[in-house]
Amino acid sequence: MAWLHSRGLWCEPRSPFHLFADRIVDGPFELVRVWHTPARLGDSTNRTRAVRHAVVQIDGSLSISSAGSTVSLEPGGVVLLPVSAPWTLDSAVASARVEIGLRRALWPAEGAEGGLEAVRAISEAYRQVLVAAAISALSSELQADDPGFQSFRLAVETLVAALPEMLGHATPTAPEEALWREAKDAIAREASDPDLTVAVLADRLLVSVRHLHRLFAERGSTPLAEIRSARAALASHHLALSRNSLTRAEIARRAGFRTVRAMNEALRASR
Repeated sequence: MAWLHSRGLWCEPRSPFHLFADRIVDGPFELVRVWHTPARLGDSTNRTRAVRHAVVQIDGSLSISSAGSTVSLEPGGVVLLPVSAPWTLDSAVASARVEIGLRRALWPAEGAEGGLEAVRAISEAYRQVLVAAAISALSSELQADDPGFQSFRLAVETLVAALPEMLGHATPTAPEEALWREAKDAIAREASDPDLTVAVLADRLLVSVRHLHRLFAERGSTPLAEIRSARAALASHHLALSRNSLTRAEIARRAGFRTVRAMNEALRASR
């Protein structure tokens, strides 16, 4: 049960408890295959989670309850776990499932904030592709730092993020587009902090520095250039408003630059 507790879950076994699990984690992305003997388990917190999970039942049957709603899952069933509400999983028989967690920004607005939802309109072919991708990875030696892993992660995120469409929600944001939007928002919000670096930005977004560089390169830029550009815009704003009431050193500090020279170089580059 220690493995469940490490994921923030409680567990009440119905008999001597056995569990087998495989797990791949890369920041907010989580891919899990788990089998266990009969038990009740769940997450009792009311906090809003940064990640939303989809559950695909593989073997056995179980039910999941949250906020007065209960969904029964047989093999092939798919459910989206709630974002903010506590939930309880109850299995009277041994069961196996795949769980896939994605950061909430990948879901459309309705899906990102939703409660417990059963996905009943899913096609058999779609489900087979999703399960095959997950189980193939979990049965291999694939690691998050392996070459090509980010492409695999992107493919799985794209598959899972399409699930809300089957609930009638709006079309989800493509994974890389959602990450780009998050990165730009974070830079705009934190550019005035001189401690914001490319590495810190990657940590904020729960991705690798290499992934972040690739994301910006695909759009003809670099994360460092975007940070400098945002700081230059702040400096220009302060210069226009100060009317000589602030020293250039103070303006540089407010704009997130450590030196006046760095500010001047960024201002020249932005012209």
